[in-house]
Amino acid sequence: MTEHKGIPGTAEAGGFQPWYLMNLFSALLWPGVFAVLLQTYALKITGSAADTGLIMGIGGIGALLSPVFGNIADRYRAHRPLQILAWAIVATSIATLAFSVNEMVFLVAALCFGVGMAPAGMISTVYVVGAGLSQESESRAMGAFQRMYFVGSVLGGFMVAGLLRSGLSDTVMFLICAGIAVICLFLALFTTRDIAARVADHAAQSVATATPTAPETFTLGDLVKSAFGLTVLAVFLNHVGFIAIAGQYTNFFSGGFGIDPSIVTSVNSLGVLGSLLVIGAVGKWMGRRGPIPAAVNAMAARAALGAALLATSYLLAGAGGALFLPMAIWVGFRLANPLVEMSNPVLAARTTALGAGQTQAILISAIAIAITVGNFLAGYLAETIGWLALPWQTVICCSLAFLVTRFAIAPRLHAGSNAPAPEMLMANIELEDGI
Repeated sequence: MTEHKGIPGTAEAGGFQPWYLMNLFSALLWPGVFAVLLQTYALKITGSAADTGLIMGIGGIGALLSPVFGNIADRYRAHRPLQILAWAIVATSIATLAFSVNEMVFLVAALCFGVGMAPAGMISTVYVVGAGLSQESESRAMGAFQRMYFVGSVLGGFMVAGLLRSGLSDTVMFLICAGIAVICLFLALFTTRDIAARVADHAAQSVATATPTAPETFTLGDLVKSAFGLTVLAVFLNHVGFIAIAGQYTNFFSGGFGIDPSIVTSVNSLGVLGSLLVIGAVGKWMGRRGPIPAAVNAMAARAALGAALLATSYLLAGAGGALFLPMAIWVGFRLANPLVEMSNPVLAARTTALGAGQTQAILISAIAIAITVGNFLAGYLAETIGWLALPWQTVICCSLAFLVTRFAIAPRLHAGSNAPAPEMLMANIELEDGI
């Protein structure tokens, strides 16, 4: 793996970089302000948890186009222009939602939001994992980059709590969200030129120096059975489990425990604020041990916290302190998030020889499908059984993700190695030829 040291536009050039702010405003938008406004608005206009799950999941379907964006970005070294286009799509779709009175237009706009939001975030991640950094430097850069994400999530939580109490119309609040997307558009336009050029340079060097010794043929089945395929499976299961609660978390805690949405969003922001203290430790841990320990512990923690929610709902319902405990458990979920957000892209990069854009695009597509499936399933469970059935989805899916990662992926990786699994070495060539 070619390593660049002292690259302008990366953490090795001296810490904070202006384009990191894009991750802050992206998180301020989603999962911050817009994610909450959309779920509360959808429940208000439909009156159905299942229909709300459909609306929340429809954006994830749009994100399935991420591999197309990723392939174009890698093949034509077009990361920067595609990110600019993606943010333009996001801003336009939110503005359309603000004035939509037709249900079909609303659904199409939500779909377009997913089409833009997924590649916009994916390309920012490529700027970290695709710049050819050493493991230690990559972990440090990922920590700084993700710190912006969690700061944005904190600010977004407090901001949406204020908006929900402000009395502003839904149209005005949606236009505020569109304005946040425009800020991201300008950041992509004016701050990413250097880092995009470096990612393209590293990709070109990697192709020039590659000496693959893989089999002559490579099939989709080989990809599915590879360490990368198993990584995608684990990430999928982990997100299906987490989205059961997170997809409609304000509605879940309101419907299941009677907690006011503004209180839920404020506590959520405190949890995300606490996660900022975790990021530095996770970055150092991954720098020493690689992404596997962080990923395994994150999945185990989510399964355990889901079980704790079940215990709270079934054993303490109506008892003193029962309303406090669900919020404390939700804070626990938020504290575990840095392990997931920081380990997922690095683990994918370590197990694949696809281009950086393609790799992160496939990962985001898996997450998008997981969000869609998870939202649909959670909406169905809430509608047919009740809100307090949702933690079962978390426990089962996150436990399966833990088993796949711990016993199928971990044995294939050498601790701290950036090298892909041998069977993946020709993946980039074979898949590009087939597109």
